[in-house]
Amino acid sequence: MSKRQFLAALKVAMAQGKDVSAQVITGLRTYSPDRALPEYDVNTFSMFRRTGEASKQSAGDEVGTATRPRDALRQASTPEEATAAFCAAFVEKMSSLLMVALENIDFSKSINEYGMDSLVAVEMRNWLFKEVDITVPILELLANQSLTHLTRKLVEKSKLTAALFVKEAEK
Repeated sequence: MSKRQFLAALKVAMAQGKDVSAQVITGLRTYSPDRALPEYDVNTFSMFRRTGEASKQSAGDEVGTATRPRDALRQASTPEEATAAFCAAFVEKMSSLLMVALENIDFSKSINEYGMDSLVAVEMRNWLFKEVDITVPILELLANQSLTHLTRKLVEKSKLTAALFVKEAEK
């Protein structure tokens, strides 16, 4: 840890006070955008940002206001519709995992260009399996291909959309 990083961690710990549930080693509390200090913007604290966002998202998932990718794929009537719905959900999850704003994601770029590493790719793979029954190798997620192309391939692999692609092949 550099001197600058240590001082940033110390400043955050001191700003927390005694009464706040804090992380034992550095004194950092769970990240929340509305109460975050500027020190959380340092890459060293990216894990705290990701954890805070994940806990916020899981709390939002319990409410169930958004359409789940599984439901969107089942409701699609064409492969293109399924791909578009899934691509939106995939990019939203990618945005959350990588801490990149949705509006900054370009569908023509590869997932690697946004900083996806193997550890985050494992999280994405687990989400894909849980949400849409897709088993995908990590190397395929990290391959240099556009998000549009990747999501199309993933939709083709899904058991939820198999009937759509059979109908398209019969035409």
